[in-house]
Amino acid sequence: MSKEQSLSRLEQEWQAFLKSFESLPESALLEAGVCGEWSIRDPMAHIPTWEEETLKALTLILAGKPTPKYS
Repeated sequence: MSKEQSLSRLEQEWQAFLKSFESLPESALLEAGVCGEWSIRDPMAHIPTWEEETLKALTLILAGKPTPKYS
């Protein structure tokens, strides 16, 4: 898969993800119980951090270095 294809696929999947909850009312996004006591919004708040971690890991992988381990 080329870089352009990868970026296109990433964008396509991101848009599908956003669309999956766009019609939900605000109250549904804040309702606890989706994952333990977490609401839909709680795991979504972690996405930017994991995107940053992924970019760091890709840089390490391309340099042939080990990636961080998370528990």
